[in-house]
Amino acid sequence: MANLIFGIIMLLMLVLITAVSLSGAAGSAGNVLGVAVPLSEHGSPEVQAEVRAFRRQVLRIAGLFLLLGVPVLLIGRWVWLQFPLLLIWDLAHLGAVWRCQEHYAERMRALRKEKGWPVPDPNRFTVDTGLNRKRMGVSPLWMLPGTILALAAAIGSLAAGGASMLPTALAAVLLQGVCWLIRFACRKGRATAYSEDPDVNRACHSAAIRGWTGYAALFSLLSALMALFLWLNGAGWLSGEIWSVLPFLLMLAGVLGGSLFTIQRIRKSQRRILGQTEETIPVEDDLSSYKWGFYNNPRDPRVVVPKRLGTGFTFNVGQPAGKWLMGGTLGFAVLMLAGIFGSLIWMGTADYTITIGTDSVSVSAPFYGQEFPLSELEGVSLAESIPDGSRTNGAAFGSTLLGHFRLDGVGNAVLYVDTRRMPCLVLDFGDVTVYYTAETAEETTRLAEELTALLP
Repeated sequence: MANLIFGIIMLLMLVLITAVSLSGAAGSAGNVLGVAVPLSEHGSPEVQAEVRAFRRQVLRIAGLFLLLGVPVLLIGRWVWLQFPLLLIWDLAHLGAVWRCQEHYAERMRALRKEKGWPVPDPNRFTVDTGLNRKRMGVSPLWMLPGTILALAAAIGSLAAGGASMLPTALAAVLLQGVCWLIRFACRKGRATAYSEDPDVNRACHSAAIRGWTGYAALFSLLSALMALFLWLNGAGWLSGEIWSVLPFLLMLAGVLGGSLFTIQRIRKSQRRILGQTEETIPVEDDLSSYKWGFYNNPRDPRVVVPKRLGTGFTFNVGQPAGKWLMGGTLGFAVLMLAGIFGSLIWMGTADYTITIGTDSVSVSAPFYGQEFPLSELEGVSLAESIPDGSRTNGAAFGSTLLGHFRLDGVGNAVLYVDTRRMPCLVLDFGDVTVYYTAETAEETTRLAEELTALLP
């Protein structure tokens, strides 16, 4: 199951990078493959030939990395190694696509020079300071269903599982905060000027903000549904390991698919609007504004700008706010990846030890160490297998089962198990059952005999 989930995540990442690259080739307002091209020439045979060649190359790269991903899946037994290899695989794919984009952007510049098409002035400001975006976008009422549902799921999770469901509750609330932040951010800041006509700029930005605020409402609802399913799973109303990961995968697919659909819809609307005017402003594509792949233009007052290549937005690190936002984003990503990698290594290599005291049984383990009162011990046994069930707040990778689970026919359980070291010790504490495997089967049997002697 873990390898299947890992494979689905890899496939989603591959599809995302490929889809973003292909959608960027379609061209935005005055931009094809990151190069300013007159809107009237977007459909010319020469431009379309370059776009088709770029798309074919992106698909070849995707096929190559699909094959390179197979060895990563085959080492599923060593999750602590699988995760960094996935990161390297993903970064290598991004690097290959970026080099491909740069190559075809140079070819497009050469074509522009050959045809004598105008080159945009890099010193020209491209913002419409008179455009007010605050009243654009869909009504905030569209956000309320997702927010209310997420809060209900958070409260229900805490009521059903207490501290063990705290991560689910926090995730539900934090994701809603992200959705409201997306809505707030897309209605703030400087407005890109696509035309000399303010009405055209207003129409272009209205299409973009309607799209992104609608996407924020969709993201809000999808994340709330994920939290709802995780709550139902943690409360025992849905059984099976699949329910602990399926909501996340469905939300991920919906969020990525929704973002690509939104971007394509916005671009289509803006191309239609700009196609009705001859007063368009060429999009800046001066490479001197880019350093190490980052947009760095102190002359541009915008903080958030469209990407020159690909799909989406980036920060202008030439502005102080852009530096903080980019640094914070990259720092958060590095810390998150380091935390995940470190946690996997710790959980996969640490020894779980059990200590029998005069009043309690203590288990030492990464993140999930706990103390259980001996006065509540109702039964001791050995088991050759773990019942089916699902995680409520735990980890299951390779042969390791660690943390809080809900098991069929058992209920709430805390697992400290390496399935290669069966049998496991089963301790029934009434409200919760503990499963534990020692270094050897002999040690597990000795612990069972010692604890049986301590039964009331």
